[in-house]
Amino acid sequence: MSSATVTTIVKMVESLPDALQERVAEHIRDYILDLEDDAQWESSFQKT
Repeated sequence: MSSATVTTIVKMVESLPDALQERVAEHIRDYILDLEDDAQWESSFQKT
């Protein structure tokens, strides 16, 4: 992902009210944790 894409996403989030920014951040954190968990499972499965 390019830094321009990240910048666009940050600007979009910053345009939201604070309460919505917190909700978006929480969803992003959860999503990233899920992706990391999936990657760990994938890695473990490939080793077996």
